[in-house]
Amino acid sequence: MVPISSRRKFIKTTLLLSPLLILSDAFWFEKFFIETKEFFLTGATRTTQNIKLVQISDLHLRKI
Repeated sequence: MVPISSRRKFIKTTLLLSPLLILSDAFWFEKFFIETKEFFLTGATRTTQNIKLVQISDLHLRKI
């Protein structure tokens, strides 16, 4: 049998660390998976007004 105090300590530690793991994944790990590219079409430069296009792919979702 596992002592109750050990089990409570485990649950408390897990509940405290879970948000930290989620935040670290969102702000540190995920930024390496997003790829951005910039293309200039026929006479467009950095100073002209450009069209912005966002493509989201490879999500492996079963339902949206």
